[in-house]
Amino acid sequence: MEAQRSQGGRCGVVRRTRAFALVFALILTSLFAAGCQDKTDPGKAVLVQHEIQPSPAHVGHSTFHVTLTDPAGTPISGAHVNMEADMSHPGMAPVFFSGKESAPGSFTGAVDLSMPGDWTILLHITLANGAKVEKQFDLPGVLAN
Repeated sequence: MEAQRSQGGRCGVVRRTRAFALVFALILTSLFAAGCQDKTDPGKAVLVQHEIQPSPAHVGHSTFHVTLTDPAGTPISGAHVNMEADMSHPGMAPVFFSGKESAPGSFTGAVDLSMPGDWTILLHITLANGAKVEKQFDLPGVLAN
């Protein structure tokens, strides 16, 4: 009887150890699987073309035209495009403006550039599916009037 009890006790320990090892292996597998999910950067799937009018840019009213396409050249419509113009030196407040979709994938926004010099334009894009994309380009040498 005593031999059966001690044998059953060892079997219980072995079963618990195997169950623990199985649970541990499942947890590790799910962690590795989560790390292997496709984390494609939506910014790489959005190509941006931009132009400013007048060109070259000068102090005062300017119009930005931004075109969003996918890598195949298909226009990306339904996005929200907010723009931010920053001077390249400290002390200047940024200028915020929005782009309005004028045609599929084409957005137009108006901004007043307050000083001559080098500016940086940041595009804060929210795609129709909710993905957020940030793009930046330089606008060097804005001319005085």
